[in-house]
Amino acid sequence: MPQHVIGSLNFYFHPVQNVLLFSTHNPISSEQLEAVIREIAQNKDQYNVQDPQMPFDVLIRQNNQLLAYNFDEEGHLVLDSSPRAIDQEGLFHFQFQVTPDHIERFSVDHEEFSLEQMSNPQLNNLAKDELSVFIKTNFPKHFEQWELMNHAIDSAEVRAHAALLASASNKLYVIRDSNNALCAVVGISMTSDERLAFQSITVTRADLRQKGLMAAALQRISNDSPQALLTAYVVNPGIRESLGEAAMTKYNQANVVAAAKSNFLNTILSEREINLSQLRPGI
Repeated sequence: MPQHVIGSLNFYFHPVQNVLLFSTHNPISSEQLEAVIREIAQNKDQYNVQDPQMPFDVLIRQNNQLLAYNFDEEGHLVLDSSPRAIDQEGLFHFQFQVTPDHIERFSVDHEEFSLEQMSNPQLNNLAKDELSVFIKTNFPKHFEQWELMNHAIDSAEVRAHAALLASASNKLYVIRDSNNALCAVVGISMTSDERLAFQSITVTRADLRQKGLMAAALQRISNDSPQALLTAYVVNPGIRESLGEAAMTKYNQANVVAAAKSNFLNTILSEREINLSQLRPGI
């Protein structure tokens, strides 16, 4: 699990997307932060960095504030990051209202789905292949970006990449239909105190998009970790519009976290008539 300590700072590092997560009640100085990034930048093999040319994004939750910093691939702080409009794709942060349910089943349009959480997931070869086929079929851009399109699903290269995607998540949430076919997957990376989380792997089967599966998964995640501030890179313009007030528009300075938790999921689940339920006894 990619939790690390450098100096006196505990943090989470995502080696595929070069994202660092810190959660603290005390301020972290720029000197402390730069020392951490430089250590990783100068020892990329040791920290399993997948793309040596990729810059680093640092997210810090300090009480009820969220700070974001950009560092270049050599570990230098980028000071001229331009503010971004809330209608642009980029980083969003949110906390959703929780429900009393431990969601393990839900229905959409009378179709039943199951929702499973795997903590610190370690996949066997069959699971690696299933995840790889699912991502390649429903999000081929990922395979193109990582130059894996010409490799067989059961090749060592693809299996190693699938294993890395899974292991870079503290918790992997998997949605399946009544035939046990994979329908959606969400990877959550989280600081050890579960106060700051980063949404990494996020793929829904193409024919099931816009039906609310991801909303059900996010509700389960919110219920499992009610104190976590969830962060994600949001590309979908409809979601950006709905969550615009929670966009990270300022870098290198504090963004205040909303005091009230969002009712966005409640609205989506109600509009799409999604019925959440607990796992029935004996199943």
